This record gives sequence, C-alpha cells and structure tokens, in this order.
Amino acid sequence: MKITFFQRRPHPDYFSIETIFDIIRSRLPHTVQHKTYIPKVHSRGIWKRLFIIISAIFHQSQINHVTGDINFAVLLLKKRKTILTIHGTFSNISNPIAQAIYKYIWVYIPVRRARITTVVSETLRQELIKEFNCPPNKLIVIHNPISPIFKHKPYIFNKSCPRILQVGTKPAKNLPQLILALEGIPCKLVIVGILKPDQLSLLKQHRINYENHTNLSTYQMYDLYQSCDIVTLVSTYESFGLPIAEANAVGRPVVTANNSGMVETAADAACLVSPFNTHDIREGILKIIHNDKYRNELIKKGVINATRFDAHKIAQDYIDLYTHITLYRK
Repeated sequence: MKITFFQRRPHPDYFSIETIFDIIRSRLPHTVQHKTYIPKVHSRGIWKRLFIIISAIFHQSQINHVTGDINFAVLLLKKRKTILTIHGTFSNISNPIAQAIYKYIWVYIPVRRARITTVVSETLRQELIKEFNCPPNKLIVIHNPISPIFKHKPYIFNKSCPRILQVGTKPAKNLPQLILALEGIPCKLVIVGILKPDQLSLLKQHRINYENHTNLSTYQMYDLYQSCDIVTLVSTYESFGLPIAEANAVGRPVVTANNSGMVETAADAACLVSPFNTHDIREGILKIIHNDKYRNELIKKGVINATRFDAHKIAQDYIDLYTHITLYRK
C-alpha cells in the first residue's frame, strides 16, 4: 500500500493538523509506504491555490489523503483514490457573496470530488449535511488522536494562584471574554499563540498576570499542561477542541464552551459554560478553584474520556479506511 499525504505549508502558529498526522503516520505498519507532499507556497490567493491544485496531480499514489485546510487540492486528483479530511468549517468572512464562494470551493465541491471525507466529530458531520448539503454516505467520523506524550500527571492544585492554560488566540478562541472573566481572580494566565495589540491592551487594562508562548513543540506543550492547574477553551466555535482531550489525558480540569464540537469532545469531563456570557465563564472557573470534589470528579472523568482519543485506536481507524479504499475500487 502506498499513500501520499497532502499537507498544507507549515505556519508558525497553526500546527495541529501537522501534529495529528505525524501521530497517524508514526503508527502505520511497515507494509505501508508513505510520503508527505507539502506545497512550496501557502494557500493564499487564487494563483497560489491554483498552483497547489495543479502540482498535487504529480504526487499521487495508490491512495491520496488530503489532510485538511487545503481541501481544494482534491479537485484534480483521481476520485476513487482520494480521501479528504475536514477539520472545521468556521469562517469569519462577513460578505455573503464571498461566504457563498467559500462554501462552494472549500467544502461543497471537495467533498464531492473525494471518494470519502473524514470529519473529526459527529457535530461537524451533521453541520456538513445540513449547512452544505453534503451526501451523508460520503462522510465518516474519525476523531483526532491525542499524542502518547500526553500522559496522566498527578499534581497538587494551586488554589491561591492557579495557572490557567489557554491554547489559541485566534478570534474564535474568544480570548477577550476569558480576560474579562478573569479580572480580579488571583491567577496566572498562560497563553499559547501570537497575541495581537488589542489583546495585549486588554490584558493590561484588566490587570491580568500572564505569560505568552508561541511555536512550541509537542513536548513543550506537554510541559505546559503539566504545570497548569486549569485548561480553558471557551471558544465561540470548535469542530473538535483538541486541548480538551489533551487536558483530560494529562489530568487537568477543563472549562469549555457549551456549543459546537466542544460538547461532544468533552462529554461529561469538563465544566460547560456559555462562551458569550462573561459571568458564566467566571463562575465555571471559580467553581473549579473552590470546589475540590467537583474538580476531582472532572479529573477522574477526564482520564476515562481521553481513552476515546487513543492514538493507536485512531490510527487503526485510518488504516482500516486505507485498506477499504485499496481493496474495494469503484
């Protein structure tokens, strides 16, 4: 079996897709020959995207797997050999015409041009069916895996000044609401991601004690999870929410939003709050800080929940799919 993974060009602050498929590739059997094609250009602008579409033709294998964020790369690949993975559909495009074009080029056509499309949650699958009219029989759910590096690490919770880990600074990560919710709570906010001037201004205005990290390795991320007391992910939208699963695996309580894929990923192993309600976010964090029994229950449930995203299990799901594509031709 020969597989080509088509992967976006790396960006210093967006690396979750790369990490996920590094995990998958590391667990493929020796009988599988695989290579990764990374375009020479970032997927910005019509001409660069056209270059990616055309160049992809010359790197096909027995199985082509477009791993996400360059969904349009499937357009000229051989359909019966091609798998597409979609990680989410969130877009901050406000212009209705541009939004319609985005939906058509980024989701509608690529799903129809791929033989099978994997999605990271049932929440996302239903969204593609309802909002994008995608054929249900072409969509299968394969969750994101947790790196085996993320192991359970018991700790003593710091009630007097907990370290609160926030992964991500993009608009959907809802950092401004989290900052407002933390005002006056003794804590250290540990932020992973590039901070924009308005975010820095807000941190200063509300006197938030914080530290900032960017471009971290998986091992460095694990160190941050180990050293924190609470993990927050109060996004306005997530198709999956990998930090929830990673925090569960390490044994840290999570405060996350009660919408989109975060509910599915968290199950009963996180404190769910409204991402649009500053008071609700604040109360969730304070409950974890002050209610020992509740906090310990979340941690225990989290360790169990994390087993759903075991790397070996998720890799086997992909191996089974590759085998099916190889054996059963259309």
